[in-house]
Amino acid sequence: MFWMKRDRKKIGEILVNKSLITEKQLKDALQRQRKKGERLGTNLADMGYLDEDEILPHVAQQRRIPFISLERYNINYHATATIPYEVMCACKVVPLDIIKDIITIAIADVPSEDLVKRIEKLTGLKVKAVMITKGDFKRYIETYNLSVVDKDRERVETGTAEYIDLPGYHGQERRRYIRFNRKLKVKYEFREEFNINRSINVSRGGVLVKSKSPIPENTHIILRMELPSRHEDIIVISRVVWTEKTSDEDGYLVALSFSSMDAADNRALINFIESLPK
Repeated sequence: MFWMKRDRKKIGEILVNKSLITEKQLKDALQRQRKKGERLGTNLADMGYLDEDEILPHVAQQRRIPFISLERYNINYHATATIPYEVMCACKVVPLDIIKDIITIAIADVPSEDLVKRIEKLTGLKVKAVMITKGDFKRYIETYNLSVVDKDRERVETGTAEYIDLPGYHGQERRRYIRFNRKLKVKYEFREEFNINRSINVSRGGVLVKSKSPIPENTHIILRMELPSRHEDIIVISRVVWTEKTSDEDGYLVALSFSSMDAADNRALINFIESLPK
């Protein structure tokens, strides 16, 4: 993807110039951002100054990325079948069209270079990204027809990569995998916050981590795990199975089921698990 230079004006300055917020509101939001972190847009929304969907078109303009409304776009459902449902949910991505070797995707966020590379590896196609509102994305996912995709497929093969759809687990079914008490570094982003935690146990089917904050059940997130003696993290699309407060009430236990991952990452995880003493 061709990464265009962003407008030199900061997003806060753009919003003030368009009379969407006042200088005082911007100052308050920046002060809150320094204390709590997260993006400026999230802080403005949390403080009730602007809805995030009002901010995104201006972020797209600043980044010089096309901004569209899904209601006015004729989606090519052949493109939809190239990206698993779990990946769409975790990455907030909607595949729109495929022309020759280029796939157009809509993202309900600022497209990162890492995400674009991930989609290119998954599909074997070059990526052209546009932006949509989070409301647009939510409405699309809620009405998404799973019959478009072969739900029984075990993997999607492309010209450059192989993507594995892993079986999920529920209740006692998760006992099918032996769990090992290993403290691995686990990284993920949730609600604009980047989290680095340690696993409590790990298996071929999922991982249990301790988190400072809860994550709602059935949330899909992109999980990165560091494996010993491996240069790169493995990246797994994961689903939250359950969340509960720890006995000492200083955090939360979050159980994650692995949904999808790159075939090479899957092999690396299996090799690591098989190397552990039984």
